[in-house]
Amino acid sequence: MDARFGSAASLDDFQRLAFGGGSALLQQRPADRWRGLGGPLGDANNAIAADRPGAFIDQFAMPLGKYRLPPNEMQEILPQQLLALESAAAALEDAGMALRERRHRAGVIVGMSFDFETTNFHLRWWLEGQARRWAAAMGLSPSEEQNSAWIEALREQTGPALTPTATMGALGNIIASRIAREFQFGGPSFVVSAEAASGIAALEAAVRSLQLGETDAMVVGAVDLAGDVRTVMATGALRPDCAVGEGATSLVLKRLSDATRDGDRVYGVIRGIGRASGAAIGRLDSDEARESMAAACERSMAARCEMQACCDWRHWAS
Repeated sequence: MDARFGSAASLDDFQRLAFGGGSALLQQRPADRWRGLGGPLGDANNAIAADRPGAFIDQFAMPLGKYRLPPNEMQEILPQQLLALESAAAALEDAGMALRERRHRAGVIVGMSFDFETTNFHLRWWLEGQARRWAAAMGLSPSEEQNSAWIEALREQTGPALTPTATMGALGNIIASRIAREFQFGGPSFVVSAEAASGIAALEAAVRSLQLGETDAMVVGAVDLAGDVRTVMATGALRPDCAVGEGATSLVLKRLSDATRDGDRVYGVIRGIGRASGAAIGRLDSDEARESMAAACERSMAARCEMQACCDWRHWAS
């Protein structure tokens, strides 16, 4: 497995911080993290109440040549994709699996939330008309040359222009495809997005794949760079007490019988899995929440029975 959150850049770092007191993960927002809002936030910047300590990832580096990625394209790939790739590689290494080996019956499923960085390209196009409206609202009458210079300056603050490489680098499902291509997986590879439940949804889908005998090994990942100012503002408005948590994690799953046969180290066993979601879950004392949680438990028990039946069938078939 692998886990990297905030300042913890590896599973070992995360274990040390978790068992030594997780508060060390929480740090002040990096000063240059929020593009256009570099300094302390005051009334002029809407006094964003959500600007509080969190598990921010300040820096992330990937050695050139480590993966089959053209060096001139790496700057145009969203960091979320590179972080997930690095986490998957670390999980495979932790599981004692070679990184360069064909695995026709292995797959990867990644859970991820919406990445606001993908909207920056549209923002660049939108600014031209919006800048004119702003100027009119403020009673300004810039010349065409002044207006063009202002728009260009605003665009530069939003990020780089769209290129063919950046288009591919901004597609969500490319995360799973990159991992499958890099490590030569021949099984299913896709992304699921269910906001905070994305990781557990990916885990459930991977368990089902193993259960049905589609695959013999699955890499399950979850990645989120939730420190974008737009995400923090939206989350803060809905859940004011929620701290920012950025990071990625990956697990390598096998059926227990296969892992035992192969002499693998086993961190844990999933006996059953079920989940509940929806607005009611935020109110744990409501009847709707209790009903949803009860249904999730029932699905988990049903899944446990299905897993046992699957293992029994495979035992007799062999």
